[in-house]
Amino acid sequence: MPSRWQEEESEEDRFTRFRDAVINALDANFVHGRHYGSDLERFFSVAHGSAQGVTIREVLCQTKTRREIAFALEQLLESAGQVPKNFYAITNQVDAVADAIRAAITRHPGINLRLVAIGEVYELHPAGASELDESVVDPTVDWLGRYPSVQEHARRSLRRLAEDETFESLNSIRVALETLVRAVLQNGRSLENQIGTEASGDAPFLKWLRERGVKPQTATMGQRITSSFCDLQNSWVKHPPATGASFDRAEAEYAIYVVFSLMRLISRLADAAEV
Repeated sequence: MPSRWQEEESEEDRFTRFRDAVINALDANFVHGRHYGSDLERFFSVAHGSAQGVTIREVLCQTKTRREIAFALEQLLESAGQVPKNFYAITNQVDAVADAIRAAITRHPGINLRLVAIGEVYELHPAGASELDESVVDPTVDWLGRYPSVQEHARRSLRRLAEDETFESLNSIRVALETLVRAVLQNGRSLENQIGTEASGDAPFLKWLRERGVKPQTATMGQRITSSFCDLQNSWVKHPPATGASFDRAEAEYAIYVVFSLMRLISRLADAAEV
């Protein structure tokens, strides 16, 4: 389809086309009359909290936003992972669900979601920029396996961003960064107290960066990024103004990707120090 028509497609239209594509793909893989198999329907009903008799297909058809369908699809993936593989089956149910979601995302990239495999578990993350996802976000999350608590907060940030929960996403990435810095500096200070000021002589994060041989300007940049992110998070997320606050998705993505880039630097420096 010519790009000029894609540009005219509304956000609502993009969502509807994606939702229908997912449902059609799932129908092709699973549908048995009204449902996708008794085991999968039962596990999903528990995970989603659906009323008795409401099918997976009906739940998906009733979603109206990207956030709603992202939640439902993650619950469907979780449920499919609980279904025992049939002895004669070529693939298990979670892979069949993942294939349907992946096909819909490929056909409708405007939905800005991507399916990520975390071991044997699948999660939905914001699409972002593929180069950054592949070289900064994904390796950072993998590396954080050394620090399970940090890793969980980082993954939660991506999940919440995919679900358009920007405030929760920004809060989770702040906790991830704070926990990571505490781990590598081996202290229990808050993120603000890790930054300090060079004039005061109490700037542990800046000192840590410089001790690992990074250029003075790079160390200062890391310190300023951390300070600016703390200001943003404290002013608009932790203590929002009385008039309220909102974040454009692009602005939230920018802040989160900057923090992921900083975490990637920290991870490489920590790895190098242990060699």
